[in-house]
Parts: sequence; C-alpha cells; structure tokens
Amino acid sequence: MIRTYLLLVSALLLTTGCDGTSGTEAAGECSEFALQDQCPVGSNPILGAMAESACGGSASADLVTNSGSVTGSCQGSGSCQILCQFDSPCRCGVDRITRAEIVCTECPDDLTSCTPSSERCNGLAREICNQDGDRWDTIACGAGASCVPDGPDRTRCDDSCEAGTANCDGDLDDGCEALQSIDHCGGCGQACTITNGQGTCTTGTCEVASCDAGREDLNGLASDGCEAVCTPDTQRCNDDELETCSATGQWELTETCGDDSPHSLVILIPTCRERRGVLGCFACENEGQSRCGDFRDTSIEYVCNANGEYDAVNCGQGLLQRTRCTDTHPLGEACYECYPNDRECGPDENLYVCNADGAFEMTPCADGCTLGNGGSPFAQCL
Repeated sequence: MIRTYLLLVSALLLTTGCDGTSGTEAAGECSEFALQDQCPVGSNPILGAMAESACGGSASADLVTNSGSVTGSCQGSGSCQILCQFDSPCRCGVDRITRAEIVCTECPDDLTSCTPSSERCNGLAREICNQDGDRWDTIACGAGASCVPDGPDRTRCDDSCEAGTANCDGDLDDGCEALQSIDHCGGCGQACTITNGQGTCTTGTCEVASCDAGREDLNGLASDGCEAVCTPDTQRCNDDELETCSATGQWELTETCGDDSPHSLVILIPTCRERRGVLGCFACENEGQSRCGDFRDTSIEYVCNANGEYDAVNCGQGLLQRTRCTDTHPLGEACYECYPNDRECGPDENLYVCNADGAFEMTPCADGCTLGNGGSPFAQCL
C-alpha cells in the first residue's frame, strides 16, 4: 500500500512540478520509482550520472550504435532522466515505445543477419559477426595463410599449406585440400552450388558449368544460378507457332497457326501476331481493314472482322460502272469505282467526276457531254 502511494505521488510530481513545470523538467521533484515506471517492459532502467551522460541531457532520445541499431531510449532530463536500455536491440530502428512494449521497425529481407561473435571463412579471410548481429567484419590471415574451420562457428588462420590449398578438415595427415573443388571453392567450406544447374571451380571461382532443362544462365552470375527461360503464363510468337511459358519456366507449343486453315489464299491464312494487346493466330489485326486477295478477280474485297479474320465482300456496282478492288489507289487497298481526277461522259450525256472517296458523282450537262472538246483530253459539258 505504501509503495503504491509513493508511485502515485511520484507520478503526480512528474506530471506537475512544484513550480508548475512539466514532470521531467521539475529537477529534483521526481522519484526513482516513477522514473523506472517510465521504462517499457523489456528494458533495463539505468539512473543517475550514467543515464545523464549517455543521454546527453536530451529527452526522448534514442541510443544508436555505429551500425544503426537502437539499443535504448532516454526519458526525462537532467537529474530526472532515465536510460531505458533494451534487452534486445532494434536493428532497424524503433517503430514505437509504449509502457507495455518496445516495437522495433521491421527490417528489409536482404539485411545481413548473423549470430554475434560467430565466425566463418570467406575465401582465405576470416569473418566475425559484430555484436549487433548485422555485419560481418573481415580479418585477413596474411601472406601464405588461409582461413580454416576450428570448431562450430569458429575459425583460425593456418599457414601449413601451400598457396591454392588449405587444411580445411583440420587433419594434416590426409594432406591439404585444394581450393578449386566443388566443396572448397576459393576457401574452406565454400561449396560451388548452382541453383537449377551444375557448377565448376577449376579456377578457384565458382562458375556455371551447365543448366537444368528449360533453364539458362541469362546474366552470367553463378550467385543466382540458372534462371527460368520465361515468366510462367506469358506467351510469344515463334515464327507461326504460338508458345506459352509453363509453370517451370519453359516455352511450350500452344498452337501452330494456319495448320488447319481451309484457305488457299495467302492473306486468309492466320499467322501468329499481336492483336489488341493479345497474342494469337489471326489473319488480320485492325477491324475494318481491307485487302484485295486475288488480283485475277478484282470484284471481291476482303474486310477484317472483330475476330481477326477476313470476310469476303463483293465490290458491287458504282454510279457509272462496277467498282473494282485495287491496291494502287491513293486511299488504300479496297473497292473503288474511279481514281482521283477521273472524268467520264455517261450514257445519259451527263458529266461524271471522281470524288475524294473514289466514286463518280454526276454533273448535269444541259447540252450534252464530250471528250476532248477544245483540245482538252478530259470529259466536259458542251
């Protein structure tokens, strides 16, 4: 009951000082119990001169190591200051601190993570994990020496072997191991393992020797192995073959365009192409596009429909004469009655002039129509 009363009184003093100042600014008007109560669960409260020195008199400051890990949080100021030292550092910063918990900022997936003080060999050099567990520090072994394992998570420098070899198994009775092998590639215990393929280490550097079926070394890097040839469910045209990428990253034949086509006319046979953002077997791309399929029969025009196929359409009768399909007209390949500037005298003795759409329009002639009148080679009204 007495301790509870003291805590309540101390909390009140922290909230309002004797002179009306805020809690942590009321130097001397604070208690050890109240200060400790400010530290969240999962932290170690440190009071007095040590806290004041570590925090530098700054309220609500974080203690950050050289590697960026947050190891504690300061609360208050002056003699009313406390250092809340975390049991477990926040490697990537602090998201928030409450009385009940310390919530660390989530670290990115590619951040280095290791057990503090653990060791490993990296090539010929030793590496030791720093105290924050987020960085490997390199220790060179020196000329003629190389890093070798020396127990679980321990290493040492060894100079008992010739260059290019090392005592990787710690047993000199069986000689020194070559550092150009699959198991010891450039350093003890550095296996040359290729994802989705096989490796080689003839030069002391791990390289891709071959890839599994359907895989290729697209970027020349052994570190990420052999990549999938394609992205699953994507498609491509390989000549007139439509191919789809399988779940394992391999191109597989989906359809051979034109294999079952009943048409003998080339333009009607579908080919592999992109249409409206979709790959497939289509004879044409743009709906409404016209083609003249067989120039021995200019009475037929082929028009692209909504399914990417050509429909045969008869050219039909114009005002003066039948239209014909041609690919030499300025307006493009289609059925036309005439060419620009064509002029004809009709059977009704009126003048017919070709308009911008390739069709004749009639101009009435009061006294009839003639060709070459007055030396002009064009039809005109008398």
